[in-house]
Amino acid sequence: MTGSVLRNVEVDRPSGAVGRLWWLPAGGQGNGLDDVGWAPLADLFPETVVPVLEALRVAGAAGYVAHVPPRHLGTIAGSTGERRRPSSRLWVGVSTDQTAEDTVASVLRSLDPGRAETEP
Repeated sequence: MTGSVLRNVEVDRPSGAVGRLWWLPAGGQGNGLDDVGWAPLADLFPETVVPVLEALRVAGAAGYVAHVPPRHLGTIAGSTGERRRPSSRLWVGVSTDQTAEDTVASVLRSLDPGRAETEP
């Protein structure tokens, strides 16, 4: 996984407690699993969010997806040549980052082998 890794800073929290961190965007959707730190992994199209989060949950990897303003996302050419913008960013738990990366790649290939997804 490339990019910086963000770590939890204990603020009025019991030692060893984990949870969705205060700096993850509000209004997102998680898969019910938590981690001690989070890192962005991919930008997703709306139709891929639920299958990706479910696959991550089954694999035991924490996942969280939130809407990202279009100005922060690139345009992607899909398998039919149309140009689209993903609208959500996926963060994964750093303790299972390799599992998450492998799982997300597998899910996205199975959903549409011709469509490209991007890393932030």
